[in-house]
Amino acid sequence: MYKIKNDNYFYIVVIICIVFISSCSKGKEDMTTKLGPYTKISDVPNEVWEKLSLKKIYFGHQSVGNNIIDGIKDVMKTNPHVKLNIVETIDLSQVKSGCFAHSKVGKNLDPISKINDFVNINENGIGNSADIAFFKFCYVDISEETDLIDIYKKYKKEMRSLVEKYSKTRFVHVTVPLNSKPKEPDSLFNKIKNFIKTVIGKGSNNNANAAAKFEFNEMLRKEYTKEGELFDLALSESINRNGVKSTVIKGNEQLQFLTPEFTDDGGHLNETGRIKVAEDFLIFLVNAL
Repeated sequence: MYKIKNDNYFYIVVIICIVFISSCSKGKEDMTTKLGPYTKISDVPNEVWEKLSLKKIYFGHQSVGNNIIDGIKDVMKTNPHVKLNIVETIDLSQVKSGCFAHSKVGKNLDPISKINDFVNINENGIGNSADIAFFKFCYVDISEETDLIDIYKKYKKEMRSLVEKYSKTRFVHVTVPLNSKPKEPDSLFNKIKNFIKTVIGKGSNNNANAAAKFEFNEMLRKEYTKEGELFDLALSESINRNGVKSTVIKGNEQLQFLTPEFTDDGGHLNETGRIKVAEDFLIFLVNAL
């Protein structure tokens, strides 16, 4: 009787050892598989930066795009191994080596004009000349008054057409940038006022506009799910360097806002914000290679 108990104890110990060894091996395997996508500028080898510098990239934008371009220049100053030839042009025919070309597209408050302008720019030389091409909307382009479905359908149709026409160019997508939350005195009166607005369904326009941006960005996130297909600018703007999110819960949605320390005017990126977003953007590009 004692022997049986002892044998059982022996087998239990053996099984525990096997499970432990197996879990250790699995841990090593997981560590290996996690060495894939880069997450920090310092993680990227020089040869990968060299590979990126040889690509012809086109970026269409307005003012926040200029902030991101300035951020890339800031990153290059502190990381000399990151070398991109930044040129403001829509003519890549004169560029023999790699470059990061950019220009303005469309008009603010008119997202359809930006879609049409991006299409025209590709038809006039960027298509099949650029290795990677994309444009972004501005934070003023999507609001509670925007016909989100109409804009999304137009965007999806035109981008699909560009993909079919210009097979040598990789078209990627960018979520709509954000505004910061409005700053109001933290008084009892304001708390009561905001509570009443919420109850009667008249929350701040800022929240309503944020909800529209969230809805449109969710359409993009659900449509463009392949790795390297979508740069989530809104996500980058809404999380500070400590991982703290600038969000507001509204129903079942977690509305995103521009991180307060990333902006001086509630929409454009200051030096802190542009560097952080530029770093995220460059990481996106090297992971998309």
